[in-house]
Amino acid sequence: MSLDCNKVETIEDVTSGWSYLDAIGLGDRDNTLVACGQDTDSNGYNELKDKYNKYYSHYPEKDIAKAMCECCKEKNSGGIARYSSGTQWEQFYNCLESKGFKKK
Repeated sequence: MSLDCNKVETIEDVTSGWSYLDAIGLGDRDNTLVACGQDTDSNGYNELKDKYNKYYSHYPEKDIAKAMCECCKEKNSGGIARYSSGTQWEQFYNCLESKGFKKK
């Protein structure tokens, strides 16, 4: 499925664009990785929604969801994952900031 970020309205729209099952966590390393498809159907936890609630709830969800979608596409095409320094989350936050969204 090719997700059209311009049609995204919720963070759940973003997570539904990827097939993901987190049956077994990766321990300490898991916290550094961005799982764009992790939602409540996979293990009861929606990773992107959690970050929205913690850091970005001062923006309308529709706006941040579109930006998250775009950053997830960049990540999954190798953009974020190939950076040599920082965690994927740091790079993801930088991607969101480059689109005008700053953490609170």
